[in-house]
Amino acid sequence: MKTTKTRLACIAALVLLCAACRRDKPAEGPLESAGKSVDNAASDTKEAVKDGAENTKDAAKKTKNDVKRKTD
Repeated sequence: MKTTKTRLACIAALVLLCAACRRDKPAEGPLESAGKSVDNAASDTKEAVKDGAENTKDAAKKTKNDVKRKTD
C-alpha cells in the first residue's frame, strides 16, 4: 500500500513539474535575440532618416520662400 501511495505521489509530482515547465513559445536563443536587436536598430535608424529628410525638406522650402520674399 505504501508503494502505491509513493508511486502516485511521484507521478503527481512529475505531472506538476511538466506543467510548470511548459512554455507557450519556444525559448529565444542569443542569436535570435541579437537579430531582433539589429532589426529594431535598423527600424529606428530608418525612422530617424525619414524624420531628418522631412526636416531638411521643410528647411529648404522655408529658405526658398525667405529668399524669394527678400528678392521680390
